[in-house]
Amino acid sequence: MDYVPELKLGGLKWPHNRLRQKLGLRRADLVISDSNFLATRIRRLATPRRLETVYMGVDVDRFAPGGAKERLVLSVCFSITRETSVLKGLPTLVDAAVLVPDAEFVIVGRSGGDGALEELARRAPANVSFTRRFVGDDELLDLYRRASVYAQVSAHEAFGVAVAEAMACGCIPVAARGSALQEVAGPVARDVDYGDAAATAAAIGEALAASESDRAAARARVVERYPIGRRIERLAELLSPLVG
Repeated sequence: MDYVPELKLGGLKWPHNRLRQKLGLRRADLVISDSNFLATRIRRLATPRRLETVYMGVDVDRFAPGGAKERLVLSVCFSITRETSVLKGLPTLVDAAVLVPDAEFVIVGRSGGDGALEELARRAPANVSFTRRFVGDDELLDLYRRASVYAQVSAHEAFGVAVAEAMACGCIPVAARGSALQEVAGPVARDVDYGDAAATAAAIGEALAASESDRAAARARVVERYPIGRRIERLAELLSPLVG
């Protein structure tokens, strides 16, 4: 739960939510953050007794390259609503697709029931398709393996697990600046400003042309920094003293 003032979106725009979060953060014996970016946001709200960053983890044995890459650009949003569509930058991605007509774009996500997905679909060019449902694990893995580019042009992300999963499968990430995405993806990402469709299209074109060594570097970053075993071990280390 956070707040993006530029968009006036996020649960912490409400005073009662900010108060509740402050009280919880101050009273907890341990607060665990998914990224240094999120830890900074937490400290702006309250001063926990103890704050530790433990990155999210990826099963890098399961999430691994397989098969030939296609001129496919993938993005995932669990539930597409008016709020999540804006936060995830989906209108920008749809507009960017107009400028990259020789690539296929797939947006994974179910409808949130408020018409946002349908509005996106109406404005989207022919090279954009929507699953209109959240796909199963095997189908998502297949999409990661087929995709050359994973686009996450969000205004806010506390980590970005889908970005890391896609990178582990050899995707080049295109990510909006200003949240945890740069911390997660690092130098392998093609960074863009949030809401800039032309820059997003240009970055996608560059990512589509990435070399095999670039794709290997994307996977190597996840293998080195975000293996699920490391997260499990660190959580056990931190939580064991608290639970006796």
